[in-house]
Amino acid sequence: MSTRWIERIFAVFFLISIFTGISRPCGPGLPNRVLEERDDYVLKPPEGYFAVEIERIRQTLDGTQLPGGLLGYESKNNIETSDADLSDLKKAMGNADADNLNLQTAIEEYKKARRVISNFKKAERQWQREKNVWGHRFDANQSPAPEFIPPDIPAGLPVEFDDYFRGAVLYHQGRFDAAKSVWERLLQRPENKRKYRSTWAAYMIGRVLVDSEPEDAAEWFGLVRRLAGEGFADSQGLAAASIGWEARAEFNRGNYSQAIALYMAQFATGDRTALPSLQIVCADVLRSDIGVQKEIAANPLARKVVTAYILSHGGPFHRPPSPELINKWLKAIEGANINTIDEAGRFAWMSYSMGQTGLARRWVSKAPQNDIMAQWIGAKLLLQEGKVSDATKQLVRVARIVAPNGQMNEYQKYDYFDNSVVPAAKVIRGELGSLYLSQRQYIESLDTLMRGGHWEDAAYIAERILTVEELQTYIDKTWPDGGEDNLSQEMSVATMLRFLFARRLARLGRFEDARPYYPVKWQKRLDVYTRALWDGDRRRLSGPERASALWKAAVIARYEGMELMGTELEPDWSVYSGKYNRKPMTDIRGNRQFVKITSSSSDEIQRTQQTIPPEERFHYRYIAAQLAWRAAELMPDNSDQTARVLCIAGSWLKARDPGEADKFYKSLVIRCRKTNLGREADKIRWFPNMEYSGAFLLKEVE
Repeated sequence: MSTRWIERIFAVFFLISIFTGISRPCGPGLPNRVLEERDDYVLKPPEGYFAVEIERIRQTLDGTQLPGGLLGYESKNNIETSDADLSDLKKAMGNADADNLNLQTAIEEYKKARRVISNFKKAERQWQREKNVWGHRFDANQSPAPEFIPPDIPAGLPVEFDDYFRGAVLYHQGRFDAAKSVWERLLQRPENKRKYRSTWAAYMIGRVLVDSEPEDAAEWFGLVRRLAGEGFADSQGLAAASIGWEARAEFNRGNYSQAIALYMAQFATGDRTALPSLQIVCADVLRSDIGVQKEIAANPLARKVVTAYILSHGGPFHRPPSPELINKWLKAIEGANINTIDEAGRFAWMSYSMGQTGLARRWVSKAPQNDIMAQWIGAKLLLQEGKVSDATKQLVRVARIVAPNGQMNEYQKYDYFDNSVVPAAKVIRGELGSLYLSQRQYIESLDTLMRGGHWEDAAYIAERILTVEELQTYIDKTWPDGGEDNLSQEMSVATMLRFLFARRLARLGRFEDARPYYPVKWQKRLDVYTRALWDGDRRRLSGPERASALWKAAVIARYEGMELMGTELEPDWSVYSGKYNRKPMTDIRGNRQFVKITSSSSDEIQRTQQTIPPEERFHYRYIAAQLAWRAAELMPDNSDQTARVLCIAGSWLKARDPGEADKFYKSLVIRCRKTNLGREADKIRWFPNMEYSGAFLLKEVE
């Protein structure tokens, strides 16, 4: 692998991370629904996330697994080179004996010279980014690489700073041998004359040699750490940084196991740039011959890292390793005669991912009883054999151990919807919820999906499968108190379920029964709404009083109907605040073709046919319009208020349902022709535009 190719990968990775973060595009982004994925969800292998897998390995590191003395360093990547340089210079010149030095002048001149290098490096990085982005379309003739114009060497610098800066100028001119000679001269000076720049010089000599003479480079990087240990200044954390560069030197020499160990040590310093480096090494390992792979497989640390790379599908911005490469690695592990059983679960995971169920079973059988991954894969193997009941029982045991706040929850996957790592507890509960549903264990399915954080799937059961009585019994027994007085974006699942149930009862007209299940805020709004409905029907009140009450109910239904009576799923999609809609779960679950394990039962389908939701999307707007129509019927003709009510209520429907809105338009023209709104409607043959807002109308009717 060429150095240029490696640098190109790093540049592209850096550019992508700058513009997008470590994320994947997800368009409008709607969360996955486990019940929609059916058999695929319960059978697919867990998906590792490279950073999490490497962190899990890091937590097991000790001095015996790494080259000597590499633990305990701390990365200082957040410190700018120029800042560290100037800080050291001020310290050095503050201790200088030369009384004739103009301290401030020398520092200012050095800043100017240093800025020349900084600006050049910035321009060079920008040029390289554009080149990587445009690829073969990049024209170097039209956009030539920036030219380095060397600055003058400032006078009056301490000798070690003078040496180092001269070497830096030569380095950026591409005169690497000359730069190396200057830095070697610096390191030959008496120790009291090179306190601040010894580590810097040794580090840069290693950088010069890392690709051309990697063996010598490794020695120079080791010297950086020795110098720092002896008390020479390391203001930029070069001792920690040298570990990663030494890893690159070993990689260039083909010493994969040593390179992996060093990159892991670099990661242990807190330097996350080790992650893409590890990805590159692992990709190269998988392309190497079987003999090399057997040697690497025999190294415990290297073996774990390469396996993590495979289980993470190559990690961010890497193509997943091909089945052929993974199978070759599995053969290397077999050929290395590994006797340890502490990785059996991960080997079973890898084998299962490749469809090698026989090999997966063998690794599962070798794993200890407390190997959670082996048990998880074992449950999936039982499902493939059609032993759904046995698999469910095993998953229950796994779920009890892999609790959200319990032990052994290190197995995780990456969720690209919300750009976060998802704990295994959530995934396993999704699998269990799907299996429970297929076995007509509806309450168990709802409870498991809720506790696993699969709200939309749980809402399908609560809204479309369970009867009102079944749901109420479950809520009263399991979630007797939502635990929150007010609605917020951080509602507990208990509050969310009670809120869903309250709206379901409200759609049935059972407002009194529904009230205790609303959050406190919406209990009060429900009271106002139901009082307005009641007053609108009271024959003892005058016509204007009833009309006012009905108009008030109409406005509340229109602008607060989602919270008071909206469906969590179709057609209103309260789960997305009405902003999105998607294919109803009933349509998906109703198709039982090619589904063997998680197929919907006849009983499930029959239940959904008995809980058919309103037909119209935002159905409460139609309720609001009907209430407004009743209000208008009680109001006099050719009244400005009558015209206003008809115009506003018709406008609620005109974009979504022009046919239904038409009767409001015709009534406006016929009954209120003498009003300004009526005349304008007759003139333009539709509703005039009116300036109003929901907040204004709600305040007005109060």
